[in-house]
Amino acid sequence: MICYTFSIKTPESHLTIYLALNLLLTLLNKSILCQYPYPWLLTAWHALCSSMGTYFSRRLDSRNLEYRNQRKNYCILLFSILYTVNIAVSNVSLGIMTIPDHLVIRSTIPIFVLILSLLFHVHTKPYSPLTISSLLPLTLGVLLVSHDSLTLTLDTTILCLLGALLSACKTLSTNSLQTHLSIPALTIIRHVAPLAGIQATIWSYMNGEIDEFLVKQISSTSSPLSTSSSGICLILTNGLVAFLLNWSSFTTNKTAGALTMAVLGNIKQVISIAISIVVFKDANASFTGFAHIFGIILALGGGLLYSLVEVGTFEHSKKNIFGHSKDGFCRNAEKDIGNRKAVSMLHGLKPCHFWEVKRWCIGFSRLTIIICCSLAFAFTVLLFWVSFS
Repeated sequence: MICYTFSIKTPESHLTIYLALNLLLTLLNKSILCQYPYPWLLTAWHALCSSMGTYFSRRLDSRNLEYRNQRKNYCILLFSILYTVNIAVSNVSLGIMTIPDHLVIRSTIPIFVLILSLLFHVHTKPYSPLTISSLLPLTLGVLLVSHDSLTLTLDTTILCLLGALLSACKTLSTNSLQTHLSIPALTIIRHVAPLAGIQATIWSYMNGEIDEFLVKQISSTSSPLSTSSSGICLILTNGLVAFLLNWSSFTTNKTAGALTMAVLGNIKQVISIAISIVVFKDANASFTGFAHIFGIILALGGGLLYSLVEVGTFEHSKKNIFGHSKDGFCRNAEKDIGNRKAVSMLHGLKPCHFWEVKRWCIGFSRLTIIICCSLAFAFTVLLFWVSFS
């Protein structure tokens, strides 16, 4: 008899919570942006709530106060720059191109994650051919969903591909910071959120969002978000969900891996399209043909295939390492080694200090290379794009 127990620490629980929070935040953002179309100002609000959330979390739990050396601070600084540049490129590309175009190009993020992880050897286990093949129906499904509304040009395609590459680098760097350098998620958010908030506020001011928002607040006396208690509750709930989503995103990335996060992002985009049609009756999202419905089914089926392949690979690797059960592993280890001390060490599964230092150095060097190369490439492409556009 097989017994299933629910634990919040399992990868499945992390993925479920992350997807639920992601979809919930999408719905809340849609509700707010329909009345106040200020995306940069909303991003700054999310960053402010994330900063406040990490501050109160550190106050409530002293274990979040972690000692960091100079190298870890250096990596966090590089990652914060990559994080904010990724937000800037993504929002700029979304501002100059249509949502279907942006959706199709962003669907290539899992492919970028796969290529970069193989190139820099940052993955913890080799990807099977089935895992690689499962990415094809997922990407093809997103393409079918948006194929009627594509208006891609060379300039917009290059800029959006740059955003997809930066997002892949950010996803891999997030995983490396937590696995190789053992930096907690709240520590990363505490350093990244203020810089992202400052950048979003500057962009909001440059785009005139702050002036328009203040004028609308002063001139309008019946604004639902400024006068009603339900509007204030909606804004506060939006900020709280944004903080929880950031926290869940980092912890899920550590548990499930960078490629799984990228695949889950594509699934979330397809589900968001379906929600915009059914719930919000979006006139711009007229995806009612057979190709669009088949694309949604194909994308969701590709995500399901990927999850089945990954679960099968995980179970197979777990059996190869531990045997069919932990008790069987302990009995085999005791029989083969015949040493109680060795068995006790195997119970802890803690490598020696030398290998910890070696793995930490390798992770630090690869992380630095990924972030620096992606930032250099991003600024180079942006320079050419601004010069020739």
